[in-house]
Amino acid sequence: MALQCNVLQKPLERKLKLEKVFWLEECRPRKWKYLDMVAERLRESERDFVGQVSERRSKRNRGGQKMMSDWGPVFVAVVLFILLTPGLLIQIPGRNKCIEFGNFQTSGASILVHSIIYFALICIFLLAIGVHMYLG
Repeated sequence: MALQCNVLQKPLERKLKLEKVFWLEECRPRKWKYLDMVAERLRESERDFVGQVSERRSKRNRGGQKMMSDWGPVFVAVVLFILLTPGLLIQIPGRNKCIEFGNFQTSGASILVHSIIYFALICIFLLAIGVHMYLG
């Protein structure tokens, strides 16, 4: 930084009215220097993050070829959502029985049960098995 501050040093120099010029960095307390260092590291990490995001947005791999989109998670989520809609194909727990098929009705308990089953199957298919479908 090009900012400077004038500081009088020692009583003898005050008597002689001599002023010394120091860089602002030398006039500041240590805490400020530490905060400046932390701020600079944050700026660097922000630049790195922005660079990574722009790389992802370009959708090109290192060889310069256009990358394909992974539609596996989308496909699995849509299919499971349709199949596990309470009352469409199956309802657990049903209104009159433990399991009912195709009654087109729902309840709060069945929504809760179906959402837990949906979450478990999504975790299995996407995290454990790792379904991938590349299109394009």
